[in-house]
Amino acid sequence: MMCISNVGVVALCNAALDHVGENETVLTSLDEDRLAAKLCRRRYPAVRDALLQLHPWNFAQKRVALSADETPPAYGFAYAYSLPSDCLQIEMLAAEEPWQAGHAWQVEGGKILTDLTPPLSLRYIARIEDPSCYPPLFRELLALRLAAELAQPLAQSSRLGQDLEQRFANMMALARNRDAQESQAPDHAFSPWLAARF
Repeated sequence: MMCISNVGVVALCNAALDHVGENETVLTSLDEDRLAAKLCRRRYPAVRDALLQLHPWNFAQKRVALSADETPPAYGFAYAYSLPSDCLQIEMLAAEEPWQAGHAWQVEGGKILTDLTPPLSLRYIARIEDPSCYPPLFRELLALRLAAELAQPLAQSSRLGQDLEQRFANMMALARNRDAQESQAPDHAFSPWLAARF
């Protein structure tokens, strides 16, 4: 992934504070002893991870081939595969052999349990911690979501929080639409195999 911006966590938190109306509370560090910094320090990681999980963002997807753990599950499945440490959400599992498609699997204790033979192909949503790797719309979404969380403790305004939630919902719909334009499923209706049959 190529990150081309120099936007940091503090800049995103300051953008959230702007939405809350705390324009005078410009943070230079999240280690400051002010309430705004303490709240951002506590809430930012959880809000970021939750937003990453809400949609299969293209920028946050990773693909890996997993080897099976040395110790299989005690019962129920033949193999255990340790999830990558940055995995927030599984998007797709696949085995090398086509006949294995559709096999059961489940996540348990940070591992994927399944009968699928190794290597196990995994596509997942990763925890991307570097804000400079976020597309502009995602950065704005994150600032709005964080602002909605901060509205009550900083501005004592549930109305502001509701307004920010609505703005977030509107922008989320736009961002999902834009993100979906960055990929295309294969068009099976016009595959060469089908075309050859006519």
